[in-house]
Amino acid sequence: MAKERSNLFPYNPKALTTVFKSKDAVCDCCGKKTDMVYEGPSYYHECDEYPELCPECVASGAAHEKFGCSFVSYFSRKVVDKDAIYRLCYCTPPYFAWQEPYFPSCCGDFCAFIDDVGVEDLEEMGIYDEVVNSYEEDGGDPYDVAHIEAVGSPAGYLFRCRHCGKYHLHIDYD
Repeated sequence: MAKERSNLFPYNPKALTTVFKSKDAVCDCCGKKTDMVYEGPSYYHECDEYPELCPECVASGAAHEKFGCSFVSYFSRKVVDKDAIYRLCYCTPPYFAWQEPYFPSCCGDFCAFIDDVGVEDLEEMGIYDEVVNSYEEDGGDPYDVAHIEAVGSPAGYLFRCRHCGKYHLHIDYD
């Protein structure tokens, strides 16, 4: 089943391993048995308690339709495609961040979250200079990049454009 689910969240491919936990349960949205339930941050408008949601109901938007839940609300305003905004806000589990998770954009779409990164990670991947340049082009101060940590503050969050492959960075402070 993991292979079938591997492409459920194109904007956050790590979601199944970071915000879902293994648990035998019945999804409160679709009523089907599931082996994973959502445990990440979200906002619900139609219920008093957090429902147990399977990955498929989150990814399809069914959880949003039934419970009014949203997952991401802070994103690049450069994306105007309403379908992309819907998929990000209502069908994509966020990554964990100090503040509200932010999704940058490129090529008219949101970038895919890769991982938490520090300076050493970017250097090891051989993309430090590319990320600094991209961060500066996006309006950031390259000085900030020199201090990011994968676990710490300032925290670095690496993204990659789903279309052209360019890396983007979001930095967050505690």
